[in-house]
Amino acid sequence: MRFFKYVTADTARMILENGTLRWSSPAMFNDPFDTQFDLHLEFDEAKIIDLVVDEFWKIFSGQKILEPANSLGHVLEWFLARERGITPDEIFRRHEHEIRDAVTKCIAIAKTRIPEELHPHQCLLLRNAKLLCLSEVHDNILMWSHYAQNHSGASMRGIPAPHSEVF
Repeated sequence: MRFFKYVTADTARMILENGTLRWSSPAMFNDPFDTQFDLHLEFDEAKIIDLVVDEFWKIFSGQKILEPANSLGHVLEWFLARERGITPDEIFRRHEHEIRDAVTKCIAIAKTRIPEELHPHQCLLLRNAKLLCLSEVHDNILMWSHYAQNHSGASMRGIPAPHSEVF
């Protein structure tokens, strides 16, 4: 596969002379929507609830060992200690609805809280990132007008991106 870089004539000259490419900061892009995103979580909530309930059952029934670093395991230990003398099957049947409700509440919190907390970190990563902008298409009229001095620049062909440097 060949990649093309749309550039001005001056930039094409620098690429040819130095053998380097410019890795651009997303903050310098001419289209502010290129790097905007809305961080959100997408998943099948019912499937997650079923998976968590299944993991709980494995722990209650002794099929799976509690991991010491897992804070959720401490909640399960509390359930088991609270219900001494009752079989794991009875405990699970008695509390399955509560477990499902708790998992549903945790998911609701995660849907709002995780994106809120991660979004600033994602923005910071993006702000510090450098991207190499290439195209698989050599004759895109819009690219020629935007990036190649209104059709007077160059479309550099076959650029070896892995060996590029910032200039």
